Amino acid sequence: MANVVVRDPFHEVRLMMRRAFEDSFPRAAAVRGPISLDVYERDGKLIVEAPLPGFKADDVHVTLEQGALTIRAEHEEAQESQGQENGDAGAYFVRERHRGAVSRSILIGDTWNADGVQASLKDGLLTLEVEKQPEALPKEIAVTAV
Repeated sequence: MANVVVRDPFHEVRLMMRRAFEDSFPRAAAVRGPISLDVYERDGKLIVEAPLPGFKADDVHVTLEQGALTIRAEHEEAQESQGQENGDAGAYFVRERHRGAVSRSILIGDTWNADGVQASLKDGLLTLEVEKQPEALPKEIAVTAV
């Protein structure tokens, strides 16, 4: 049995057109997605981890209101264009690190205590520890013999 190979005569043309189209637009401007999160429970606390590289603790704002946890981080938006000077670093050739604001909200329910939230930022990783409401903690019920 012979192998049959079908060739697309326009394959190379399509590749060249796609490359020309993609190279026409700066990719860095479109990279502004939401903050990625890891959320899990450990020792009765909700743990939320969010990578925020390049942000300082003063840039980050966290709120817990009516069961919605919101993380917002904001840099000063720098408006440099290609070839513009960047202080000691010289002129930008490629600029892909995002400046400006990012935010993310998730619903975690009302069993978590807004007064019992601890937040820390270390090496670009924001870690939140949220305690349960005292009334949401499991209660052991005494069983009596009758």
